[in-house]
Amino acid sequence: MPKRLSDTRWEAHANSTDAVSQGYEAIGNALIALLDDKSQKGDTRREASNIYDKMHEFEFALMLEFWTDVLVRFRNTSKALKGEKTSLDTCTNLYKSLAQYVSSVRDQFDNCERNAKLRLPDVDYKLVNKRTITRRRQVNDGDAAEVSLSPKDKFRVSTFIPMVDALITNLAKRAEVYSEVASNFSFLTQLGLTQEQICEQSVNLIRTYPEDIDGNIVSELLQFHTYVRGRAGEMENTKYSHKDLYDIIIKDGIKSAFPNVELVLRMFLSLMVTNCTGERSFSQLKRIKNELRSTMHQNRLSSLSLLCIECEQLRKINFDDIIADYAIGKCRKQLL
Repeated sequence: MPKRLSDTRWEAHANSTDAVSQGYEAIGNALIALLDDKSQKGDTRREASNIYDKMHEFEFALMLEFWTDVLVRFRNTSKALKGEKTSLDTCTNLYKSLAQYVSSVRDQFDNCERNAKLRLPDVDYKLVNKRTITRRRQVNDGDAAEVSLSPKDKFRVSTFIPMVDALITNLAKRAEVYSEVASNFSFLTQLGLTQEQICEQSVNLIRTYPEDIDGNIVSELLQFHTYVRGRAGEMENTKYSHKDLYDIIIKDGIKSAFPNVELVLRMFLSLMVTNCTGERSFSQLKRIKNELRSTMHQNRLSSLSLLCIECEQLRKINFDDIIADYAIGKCRKQLL
């Protein structure tokens, strides 16, 4: 059964393409049944015919093969980014791996075409059946021969490659932002750094958070790295993540000895990772600011929106005293 495509729910794109891919033949049979059903309206039969013709174009089948694989990877990566324990370094690695995967797909056009041929063996590109238009040569064109691309190459150059390059570019932009933030905290887990290297890396971090971190972090981090290496004993080659180092501070109760290190690790672990769009398929603002509240000001709209967003916390609050005070203040009847 085809899934409805939602503009605000990213996962719906993957579900829609996956449903069409798996039910391709069944959807085609259903469209033929609608087309042959004389009891249906003319608009319904024409729409069914148009959809059927579109689905049985070779370009549609090729794009279906491409997007089915790519959107599954995007959906699973998006789910991983929403995890509560996902840190910035993990997020950066996920984005880099996803960008590398999309880059590899750029060279797999022949595989997508081969899979599309299995789905539609008797169908070819639309340009194959079109008459080739020959451009009239001009005087200043020279002796160079006119280049004529085959339908396959033209579709690959004009549609497939630009689409994949756009995905790679957007992924690179997002990965660059996360990588820049993560690089400011990466030196915390490198236990073999010298004092000069720690001082150099700390300058960038202090410049980014001047009100939270002071210059004592250099001496604290040197002592903390020595403490961690001594605590490990024979396991000197053990690699620690930011969470492992923070757990050491909390479990050993040494927060007072390394306040800046503890603060920096906590800042890194509490930074938000995901930048996904809202998962609601509708907007709550349509319920809050309807036609009966057309004159609502921004302050009241923001307050009502906050109450709607934090509805779970709102249900735990007792408003009886506030309602009673409001009723007394607005009461116009004189008490006898």
